[in-house]
Amino acid sequence: MSTRTRSLAASTRVVRVLGAIAISTAVIAAVAGCSSAPPTARPDLAAKIAQQLKDDFGQPGDTTWYSHIRNVGVVGDMLVIDTDVPAALHSIATEICSGASNYVFSNVADPSLGAVEVRSTAGEILVLRDSVEAQC
Repeated sequence: MSTRTRSLAASTRVVRVLGAIAISTAVIAAVAGCSSAPPTARPDLAAKIAQQLKDDFGQPGDTTWYSHIRNVGVVGDMLVIDTDVPAALHSIATEICSGASNYVFSNVADPSLGAVEVRSTAGEILVLRDSVEAQC
């Protein structure tokens, strides 16, 4: 067998192994209920919830926490709220989570939502509520 033939045979084996690994990963993800695709952003739903938050809590004097919200986004089943809150002011993040949870867990906004994440100025997660039973 020539060197070229041996090299081709070895390459074919590598491709088969890599293919088997890719298939195994997809099967494991499917069995575990995971999706290999990244979650998609949903700007239309985010805008709807941002407007609801503004209407309900954003009027002067309504709340002390609304003014700290910088961005509202929806990724997959999670409502993500970016704030100007430093990590030291965790209590404000908790209040934001409580207000936003009204939309997520009451299915007012969209029944496919199932979590609220509030991030600090630096982008770190201050509060993550991922079920109705969980606390902000």
